[in-house]
Amino acid sequence: MPRPAEGRLEQLAREIVAHELGVEVTRFDDGSAPSQVDAMIHLPSGLVPLEVVADHHVEHERQWNALNKLGRSIDLAPGAPGWWVTIEHTADVRRLRTELPAMLAALPDEGERDILEPDIPEEFYALGVVGLQALERPSVAYLSDEGWNSWDDPVQLNDWVERVLARETDVPKKLRKVDAPERHVFIWATIGSAWWVNRQLIWEDDEDEGEGELPTSGPALPEGVTHVWVAAYITRRGCVYYSERDGWRRADWLAEEH
Repeated sequence: MPRPAEGRLEQLAREIVAHELGVEVTRFDDGSAPSQVDAMIHLPSGLVPLEVVADHHVEHERQWNALNKLGRSIDLAPGAPGWWVTIEHTADVRRLRTELPAMLAALPDEGERDILEPDIPEEFYALGVVGLQALERPSVAYLSDEGWNSWDDPVQLNDWVERVLARETDVPKKLRKVDAPERHVFIWATIGSAWWVNRQLIWEDDEDEGEGELPTSGPALPEGVTHVWVAAYITRRGCVYYSERDGWRRADWLAEEH
């Protein structure tokens, strides 16, 4: 069986760790056995495992795929007012496409047509609609997801790391299979991750200097994890890493350079 291709984020994580630690980091998972770690770090003390995981917004990805498959525009009756419809990530795209045309046709066609929270009619809100705005083009409704940034989730870096590892229970399990003094996990924050975490990945010399200040203490790590790396592949975001000995530190890497 041919070796499966290495993902871009796994490869980039290896490059970042290798550059920061000044050692070789080689790919390990060759598909020959289940639950292999992604890579091995060649420390002077010996090989230590590295597992790479990304904080994907599962609901958003599921909805995004549904919009791509079923379509983002809905045909309305000829001459009917057009609408830009903003929906929550949990909204059912198939149900929206079925029920929205009649619901939009029943809206009163008078006065201000932009309807935003908290004035969304209850029947729309029940479908996950959080915004209705007028379009100049008639006879069509466009479905738009709610957006990426989670301003209402002011989670700090340590709590976020704990939350991700509590969800990704296979990560410490994989690492525990390797007998080594250290076990590293590399977590990619994505554009769908909590905004407050991405903000903490801003470099200190950025125009928002000081807003990326790192915690003075570390996360409570599950058994099997001793070191944590966190990075975001977003412009002007970097990478930070944690060990119990050294606390949180910034790596010499910026996303815009890659």
